[in-house]
Amino acid sequence: MKKIILTLTILTAFIAGCYKDKGNYTLSPINVLKLSGSMPDTIVMLQMDTLSITGKVDQSIPVPESKLKYQWKLFPAANAAFYVDLGTEKDIKAAIKVNPGNYRLLFSAIDTETNVPYFKEFYVQVNSILSEGWLVLEDRPDGFPDIAIIQPTGLMFHDLYRQANDGEKLPSDAYSVRVLNQITVQNVFVLAQTDGIELDYAGFKKFGNAASWFFQAPPVIKPESYFYTKLGVAAFLVNNGDLHTYAFLYTGPAKLGAPFKGNWRISKYG
Repeated sequence: MKKIILTLTILTAFIAGCYKDKGNYTLSPINVLKLSGSMPDTIVMLQMDTLSITGKVDQSIPVPESKLKYQWKLFPAANAAFYVDLGTEKDIKAAIKVNPGNYRLLFSAIDTETNVPYFKEFYVQVNSILSEGWLVLEDRPDGFPDIAIIQPTGLMFHDLYRQANDGEKLPSDAYSVRVLNQITVQNVFVLAQTDGIELDYAGFKKFGNAASWFFQAPPVIKPESYFYTKLGVAAFLVNNGDLHTYAFLYTGPAKLGAPFKGNWRISKYG
């Protein structure tokens, strides 16, 4: 009985394999898209610089421009689940506000009549603007200073803080920007008459205000000087004439302790 069933199964499969599909199909060519033009596959640029690509989208069966949809996305090379949306036009002109690193830039074009996509990928290397240059606090026309960097070539990048923090402005009484070296990393601080701000050195994102620098914030916030030791093993802040410190070798929270008390006051120029 088993042999009969096996034989019938094989015979059925053989007949099905020999069946000729006599369906009447009409195959229509589709509009094949392709991005063309003079553009490199590898792009090297600085943070906050503007990425500009102008190209032409060739069509095998041309349709009106209104029938095409475009998108530009920037993916970290090591994390394809996260991306930055850079635009929905054929040409791209966007400030790159990401941290230094390697990225994939993906261009996509879709003919909305067929929904068949076309993709073009670029490799993008984003270098830190802090790698070389002068970081300065610049007066701005609206009365709120901002951070700028001057490259050795003379190229200057303005409004780095606003660009990185969705338009938020520095305090109007900000007077100094400090880049402090802690062993293998750099920390960036902006000091103001009545506050201070710590920034991410790579992208200038705000970490927190001066009150968050302390285990217990003093009643008066007036940062006058902030510096690290030469080897970057301890931090010292002069706040309203008092000296606060912490050691980087401490494994707890990186917070400033209570001030050293005495019958003296510390001058920020001392």
